[in-house]
Amino acid sequence: MYLKGAGPTRIARLMGHHLNSIERYLRGFTRVWLSSEEGYTATRIARNLTLSESLVRQYLRLAKEYGTETSRGDRTFPR
Repeated sequence: MYLKGAGPTRIARLMGHHLNSIERYLRGFTRVWLSSEEGYTATRIARNLTLSESLVRQYLRLAKEYGTETSRGDRTFPR
């Protein structure tokens, strides 16, 4: 949803999650994506960010799947 332009507040409401949780997920996703752009492997990213490797791989798949121009006007995600 975020990659399609929805903000954290809207996502929290639609998903029935707390805003703090959504913001934490988005920070993690962004950190994983930026680390990947720096050339780090999924294994290294997981270790550096203390996330599971499977979560890192999920985030990277999402970035690849939705890797087009975002309506947010910021960085685009890798294809």
